[in-house]
Amino acid sequence: MASHHLTVFGNEVALDGRSIDVPAGANPHTIAVRAAKEMASAESKPGESVHIEVRNDQGVFPLVITDGEVSAGRVEPTASDAGSADTGEPANSRGIESATEPSRAEPAASTMQSLHSAEGASTPRAPEPADDDAPAATGWKDGGDIVTSLRSAWAANAEVRPLPGPQPAAKASDVSQATPVFAPPEPRAPEAHQPFEHTFIEKHRTETPTPAPVGGFAGVLAQFGIGGPSQAQQAEEADKIAVAKVWTRPKGIAVANGKGGSGKTPTSLYLAAMFARLGGGMVLVDDNNTFRGAAGWQTENAAHGATKEDLIAALPTFDGSERAADMARFTHHQTTDRYDVLQSRPQKLARDQALDDAEFDAIQELLRRFYRVVVFDSGNDESAPNWLRMIHHSDALVVPTATTPKHCESAKLLLEALTAAGGHGAELARNAVIVVSHASTNDPAPEQVAPRFEGMAREVLTIPHDPAMAREWLRWDDLAPRTQRAWLAVGAAIARGLED
Repeated sequence: MASHHLTVFGNEVALDGRSIDVPAGANPHTIAVRAAKEMASAESKPGESVHIEVRNDQGVFPLVITDGEVSAGRVEPTASDAGSADTGEPANSRGIESATEPSRAEPAASTMQSLHSAEGASTPRAPEPADDDAPAATGWKDGGDIVTSLRSAWAANAEVRPLPGPQPAAKASDVSQATPVFAPPEPRAPEAHQPFEHTFIEKHRTETPTPAPVGGFAGVLAQFGIGGPSQAQQAEEADKIAVAKVWTRPKGIAVANGKGGSGKTPTSLYLAAMFARLGGGMVLVDDNNTFRGAAGWQTENAAHGATKEDLIAALPTFDGSERAADMARFTHHQTTDRYDVLQSRPQKLARDQALDDAEFDAIQELLRRFYRVVVFDSGNDESAPNWLRMIHHSDALVVPTATTPKHCESAKLLLEALTAAGGHGAELARNAVIVVSHASTNDPAPEQVAPRFEGMAREVLTIPHDPAMAREWLRWDDLAPRTQRAWLAVGAAIARGLED
């Protein structure tokens, strides 16, 4: 294939003797290579190479263009370059063959460096080290070589996009010539300005507590700008925001007291209802009581009747492709309160459904793929393997108690035992929330007992007497408003102690 001739002297570019326009401010070497690539694309087939002899202020060297990829050979200085820009005829009698040593058909790898496509997104590779007698490479304005100049143009984000639209007609002086003239690029756009610092789009929003409308006569006055939400109403909305928080990893909340009748199951269910209703679901109550667990007795039951025992039996069949909906075969969804329950089987004794550490860990690994909060409704045996493993998987501890001396003493002993054990259990005890409930009107009021727990945990909160808490089916909407408010305070206290 015949070689073409490309000359670049100052701002004058010629391809096979035909002048190529160089827009003001453009890099003439970039324009030269663009024109050469356009010509190569027009006259060659896929896989064919087009050979071009290039002359500039530093000498003569070969370019080979194959499928849009440009390779340049070593620059050989010439004795004369005058007139090359106008004629395109070789000023060096050696020509491209003698300048590069290898044949044009197979350029030597040692003397060729890939420049990639000028339209490509990749950064060109650095050139091979030049010979000692090779001229120093400088910028194109000072007469530098085309390889260095083109690299500088890329670094400066020079205009190297493909020529848009059809090629324009040749100049009048060139109409008689058979070789088409390749159009220069559009004038280079001005440099982009730095973006403004501000934006009209909010990048971060934080919910601000909005108290419910004030009722009664105070509400009427508030409509006219008189008065407004009380501190109590503002505190209630702040507690709702705290409970509604969604953490970046699943959380486990252990509800524990070694004495039966201390309120563990009601506490577990009401906490789950709050976190699910305000935080958007994906909350589970894990009945971790292997002996007569009551969570299934006091909640809505699905038709399948499955328990944790069925989930354990199915674990070997899981391969990691399970979806959240698959858990519906084993859990019991609470329609109104929006949480799920993983029931134990109260008909069996503890020895018949005891879990070892590996089984407990496997269940928790599965559950935390689908639930953001797991509330453990624990049993009474603080030495049981599943009870101890529950502590390992918990991020918060809630200790419910009735106001009778035996329940309160059991709560104190639990905190003492965890503290004495040290490690994670001691940290849970230090950060625990104690909930003192008024289970019976015959017992002391919570406000009389709560102060005696001061210093044993992070917070001590009270729940008023409410007959709904003694029903067989425990639902959030059945609670009195003041009871709901008290439980909301408990939920917010727990949420404030959980870290992201």
